[in-house]
Amino acid sequence: MTKITAFIQSLKEQPHSQKLFNPYIDTDLANNLECYLRMMRQQKGRKILLVGEAPGYLGCRLTGIPFSSCHLIRNSSHPFLKRLNKRVKLQSETRENSAQAVWQYLSGNEIVPLFWNAFPFHPHKLKAPTTNRKPSSMEIRLGVQFLKALADIYKVEKVASVGKSGLQAAQLAFPVSDIIYIRHPSYGGKNDFINGMNKFLKESK
Repeated sequence: MTKITAFIQSLKEQPHSQKLFNPYIDTDLANNLECYLRMMRQQKGRKILLVGEAPGYLGCRLTGIPFSSCHLIRNSSHPFLKRLNKRVKLQSETRENSAQAVWQYLSGNEIVPLFWNAFPFHPHKLKAPTTNRKPSSMEIRLGVQFLKALADIYKVEKVASVGKSGLQAAQLAFPVSDIIYIRHPSYGGKNDFINGMNKFLKESK
């Protein structure tokens, strides 16, 4: 069993609950994640990691891939996503605005960070699976073990976070690292997001 396969197997062990959905219990979504992670292993250059908050019900919950949506993977002109589209199984055409903003920024950049989340499962409101909620501190602490495992597999050299939950998780996982904080692109944060990404990618060269 490879490290990536073992990592995904550990994700599968988290059960669903009334406030949490684990996409990786679904075989297709687990396979999608494995395709993504194996493609990231083939990326050249420094290993950099971008940590978000959690899967959203319109995005990673349906693809298994952080910072993505079904519509984005199927329709993006980005070379990485075009290759990924040929390897994954998608069941809808949903759009996710945050993922769209991130990949729109990357359209002019050769560097593709490794994407992950503070909490790798979809947190939602009680018995309301088509909602999103911020992961709790306890959930973020659970997510830190997966974040550290992934960083170890990829020998990550530089870390940035998008949003405060991502920052909290990254600081817990990598307490001696200088974490770059990037504002989330939603709610008027697009320009700050672009400036933060520019800084992150410049320092990662």
